[in-house]
Amino acid sequence: MTRDWPENRHQPTVSHSSIAKFSSCDRAYALQYHHNIIPDVATRMEHKREARLLPLNCFPGSVFHETIQTALLAYQATGVFPPDLIAIARRVAGEYIEFSKQWVADVMAHPVLGGFHKYWIDHEFAQPIEAYYYDGDFQPGYRAQIKAKLERWFGRYTTLLPSLPFSSVDRSFWVFPKQVSKKAPWFVHKDEFAVYANFDFLTLQENKVTIYDWKTGRREKGEHSVAEQLTTYAAYAISKWGVKPEQIELYSVWVDDGSVQKVECDQAEIERAERRWSAVQLDWSERLKQVNGRAEKLYELFPMTQNSVTCTRCPFRSCPGRSRMPSGLVSANEMEFEDA
Repeated sequence: MTRDWPENRHQPTVSHSSIAKFSSCDRAYALQYHHNIIPDVATRMEHKREARLLPLNCFPGSVFHETIQTALLAYQATGVFPPDLIAIARRVAGEYIEFSKQWVADVMAHPVLGGFHKYWIDHEFAQPIEAYYYDGDFQPGYRAQIKAKLERWFGRYTTLLPSLPFSSVDRSFWVFPKQVSKKAPWFVHKDEFAVYANFDFLTLQENKVTIYDWKTGRREKGEHSVAEQLTTYAAYAISKWGVKPEQIELYSVWVDDGSVQKVECDQAEIERAERRWSAVQLDWSERLKQVNGRAEKLYELFPMTQNSVTCTRCPFRSCPGRSRMPSGLVSANEMEFEDA
């Protein structure tokens, strides 16, 4: 079935990232995905800009993911894995920084509509780094910290690469998310709402799908969440290619400690995930109907988190009632990087 999603403002889509955002802060979820229902133009546009920002602690993970995808695409085309991942990462990071500078300059020149003129249509999915929007640049020492992180992650990834099952699979079976969708792969859940499943990489063979997710965070903190995420990707594979759970293999590759986690694809887990999608989607829909275009009602029905650390790291600095550290950023020495 083909549809354009979401159908309307009360038909929110579901994804692992939207549920994770909601779990950490109701308000951040609403501002990220439903800022367009706020009637005041200036407030709406500021939240819209904030929703596009790439949080600083996610920047290294985004650079890592794009670098690995670039390297694997080159590997698929030539049969040779690029030897200098740092050089690719330097180019990717430079593109993020240059885009951030241009985008922020446009916002400063046009305070209400800046960042959303026709010029930016070709960059619909690019994200400006929040540090450039709020502070003009990175904090001292941050660039060196990013480089050290990336070098460690790339070293562990290339060490793991020969042991990953896809290394022995014909490269014609390799699939990247943009090869199946321009934005993100999605499917319709029980003809009710859309579920996005933006996997990192998979191999598609006859009667077998193997899905991979690259993780730059700490395994001990994210292992359970990743299992739920990969279950969503399994449900996508079942919907997209008609495979059965026993024909799906799921792997998360943890480059911070160099380990690989195999997640069992279980029908009971898929059904549990589906029940959760339905529950949160119904909750969101009911709240959004009550908002009825009133900003104050949105803030009331989607309250802020009481977790000060979560609040400090959030890019929605115009959120009413919110407090942050004086600089607005976690210090470079204390920053804990997260997955993109």
